[in-house]
Amino acid sequence: MIVFDHGQPALLYLVPGCCLSVMGLAAANGEFDYMWNFSEDEYITPPETEEDKAAVDKNKVKPE
Repeated sequence: MIVFDHGQPALLYLVPGCCLSVMGLAAANGEFDYMWNFSEDEYITPPETEEDKAAVDKNKVKPE
């Protein structure tokens, strides 16, 4: 900041720090493959009733 007289954005070091710490911990615990291939699909449940489906469709953003 002193050299360039301009502050650095926080994302310049926050994003790599968070990503690398998660990857490093997963690698240290031997779970890197599990972390890399993780998917949330099995935790997402589709709407069960027609009313739920209609509510989901109603909340979708329509293109203008």
